[in-house]
Amino acid sequence: MDASDSSTSYLDLQSPAASRTWHRLLLVCLGILVFGTNLGATRLWDVDEAIFSQTAVEMMQRRDLVTPYYNGQLFSHKPPLMYWCQIAAFHVFGQTEFAARLFSALFCIGTLLVTYELGCTLFNQRTGLWAGLALGGCINFIVIARAATPDAHLTFFCTLALLILVRGTRNPAVVCWQPMLPPQWLTYAAAYACMALATLVKGPVGIVIPMAVWGMFLLIEQDLVARRKLRGNLPVAFAEGIASPSRFQSCLQWATWFLRLFWPSNFLLTVWRMRPITAIVAVLVVAGPWYYLVGIRTNGAFLREFFLVQNLGRASQVMESHRGPFFYYLIAVCIGTFPWCTLIWPAMLYVTRSIRRDEPARAGYVLISCWACVWIGCLSVVATKLSSFIFPAYPAIALGFAALVDALLRKEANLPVVIWLRRAWRTIAFVGVTALVALPIVMRLLFDGENAPILLGLIPLIAAVVGWRYSESGQIPRAIGTLAVLGAVFGVTTLGFAVLPIDAHKNTHLFAASIQDNSPGTPHVATYKYSPPSLVFYSQIAFDRLRSRNDVARHFQDYPVGAFLLTTEKQVAELTDYLPGDLVVLRTERLFLKQDNVVLLCRRTPVGESRQTLASHSTQHPLR
Repeated sequence: MDASDSSTSYLDLQSPAASRTWHRLLLVCLGILVFGTNLGATRLWDVDEAIFSQTAVEMMQRRDLVTPYYNGQLFSHKPPLMYWCQIAAFHVFGQTEFAARLFSALFCIGTLLVTYELGCTLFNQRTGLWAGLALGGCINFIVIARAATPDAHLTFFCTLALLILVRGTRNPAVVCWQPMLPPQWLTYAAAYACMALATLVKGPVGIVIPMAVWGMFLLIEQDLVARRKLRGNLPVAFAEGIASPSRFQSCLQWATWFLRLFWPSNFLLTVWRMRPITAIVAVLVVAGPWYYLVGIRTNGAFLREFFLVQNLGRASQVMESHRGPFFYYLIAVCIGTFPWCTLIWPAMLYVTRSIRRDEPARAGYVLISCWACVWIGCLSVVATKLSSFIFPAYPAIALGFAALVDALLRKEANLPVVIWLRRAWRTIAFVGVTALVALPIVMRLLFDGENAPILLGLIPLIAAVVGWRYSESGQIPRAIGTLAVLGAVFGVTTLGFAVLPIDAHKNTHLFAASIQDNSPGTPHVATYKYSPPSLVFYSQIAFDRLRSRNDVARHFQDYPVGAFLLTTEKQVAELTDYLPGDLVVLRTERLFLKQDNVVLLCRRTPVGESRQTLASHSTQHPLR
């Protein structure tokens, strides 16, 4: 047996000895390693982590699981399911960073398992395992799994809903998924219950887009099945357009196919077959009670802010400067799926070809294509853009990678394997070289010459060399295995260890400690043009966000003792005529990632500290 055959046997994950139990255990161990290593070692990152975590703390302190509050005010950005999870973790582990992020990691581990089950059902056991490995090695998936944000929760419930629909339409007489449509009522009820839970994470997007994914799949699948029965084989619309001798005929066929799919009678019939009444009932039963209660308790204020501003407002206009071009998410996917993004173009080509050829697993390819395209397409037309918005599409993208890997391991003919892998390793090597060059410069500019984590550049370079050797020697399974190892090692090294020196430069907790140590009674904290949300979490003191210089002057007039102001040195220079002359500079620290200093001012002389006026501060604390 040559090297190629032995490596194939070594990674033949469809062998009887490799049971599903061991596969699931492997994915759980991967998640614990990559998502859990030093999970609570870094302090909360502004803005989202700090706001969401503090909201959970305030709900817990108020003993109110219905109405979210942040900084003492109604917080209408998100529904409460994520806060409930954080509260549960806070009760067990205390108000720590680890507890705030714990359920994100757990839900991402759950998503790995659900994606594995989807891969096993849609395709085969090996595809399912590689889908889990690919998903757990995508850099942005690791970022979200280690962040106290709602994206992991949303993705889990949306993915689970699709798994229920897939399992509910499975034909046990065939190996690959060939759906038996329409699903039973109980299948739809369970899937819509999961989507209703998703609406308790992020609102309407939790049911609207998953239903659109499944609806688009039904439209295309029903059309393909009907045409197969009509002609005896499958003249797929995609293939017709490409094979036409005339570009005009190609465009005409695409337009005809599109109109046929969305013809009102066909579209409405498909919507009705999706049991929309069941969906409405599921949302009313699962999520309705909380929406009703929060509406009653806030006199509708939460609902107005949440639906009209946080949903419709973000869709129609740019909010919080989160803008981007129409193709923003295409770039986000290419960056967020590193290192697997090096195979994204081959994966797209393979999935498209498999749909055209009417392979046995065609329905699975159609589903993951609809899944990725609907999420990315819908959110591309939304005005406000964030890379995390398309996070629920990552399992579909990972399934596409896994389908390609399965074809490569099966040595499917007419696939330029070596060429694709060569390009992948060149790209990874380029990333490694770029990191080696750029990281020292960035660290010198932003972190006062902090030693650059050059290991982040060496890891891709080493993987590129090893993977290249495997590819050129024909050991394709080991080459792809190198890619999987790279994703896990690079992710845990970057987010578990390399960020620690950077985290040491965050200083909000230091200002929080200074406020607590120097408060003669109840502190009155205000910020001016610099309001880090983590200040509330680490001080557990609500602060006033001052909008004008007159507000600053009024703040010190209203609170002559125990009044604090957090701002930047540049703003202090503009506030000279509005500040009392006897202010004390309690603390000065470098503004994180900025060329400025943060200053904490107080109108009393702290015990054990000498009185320092603003005039002396300007000479003793130059910009660092």
